Amino acid sequence: MHAARWTLAATTALLTGCAAIPQPDTVQSLTRLALTNETAQSVVKHYNAIATSADRQLSEELITDVQSGDLLRQTTAAYKIGRLLKKPVERPSPVTVSSVGAPEYSGYPMRFVASSNKQLSVWERSSAGAGWRLTFVVPPGAAAKVPDVGGVREVAPTAATGPVESPSVAATKFADLLTIGAKSPNAKLFAPTPEISKLQKGLAADHAAGGTQYVLAVTDTFTVNAPPIAFRTSSGEVLAFFTLTDANVMRPRLGAMWPVGQDTAAFSAPNHLYRNALTTSLLHQVAIAIPAEKGAKIRILGFTTQLVDSGGY
Repeated sequence: MHAARWTLAATTALLTGCAAIPQPDTVQSLTRLALTNETAQSVVKHYNAIATSADRQLSEELITDVQSGDLLRQTTAAYKIGRLLKKPVERPSPVTVSSVGAPEYSGYPMRFVASSNKQLSVWERSSAGAGWRLTFVVPPGAAAKVPDVGGVREVAPTAATGPVESPSVAATKFADLLTIGAKSPNAKLFAPTPEISKLQKGLAADHAAGGTQYVLAVTDTFTVNAPPIAFRTSSGEVLAFFTLTDANVMRPRLGAMWPVGQDTAAFSAPNHLYRNALTTSLLHQVAIAIPAEKGAKIRILGFTTQLVDSGGY
């Protein structure tokens, strides 16, 4: 079911943050690996220790040391819900690593990608004096085949590959698919998955409430937050990671209020009458695999969802 609807509480599916173990500060002139496998394991171990403590305390200060970007926005929103509503916050399993892909870099930022049967994750070190921070962590779908990340190299988000022009175009077309639905002309580019089918059915059910006795219309508009982070694998596939913002608007006929006790109450006072619309913003972190073979379908490896705002007008 689509998360954070005006009819029910937001579904909180968030992820935790990363390890801050700096490498020695050096001036780089030649390319080198971002880090070794052993260092990556230490980064993840440190991250799990900090994230576990932050989750227990719902501490934004702690999690900021090991996460960044939209993942940090997801986590701090979940912490806010937990604190204000005095309710347990659903937390994912600790990050695990079976394989590490550490591209070569000549400067900063540096990144590495890690995979296991539980998560795909991307880690970033922004400068010589900074620690490694987790920026993406996505659990693979039930039927997803995760590519081997060993030997990956980072590619530009505008680099042409596969059946679409680039990772940036693939992300935009996926956002279009979710906004328009199954009738989108871009639907044929993506291999169906149970998780995406469930999301689309939930969106369609919500939109069907429009034009009824109490609701004029329900819309969802998906947009890509920033250019994807992309890595080409040894097989030629490109792994791309990006965040979508889902702006949901429900327009009532006679006004509407957010109810007491739901996750939306962390961002908008319950029982306040909004005459024109109720709104929510959700962040979806997404991992896709763009095939090397022309004509093959893009695979959605997994995604996560977190309510980050609600309100109205």
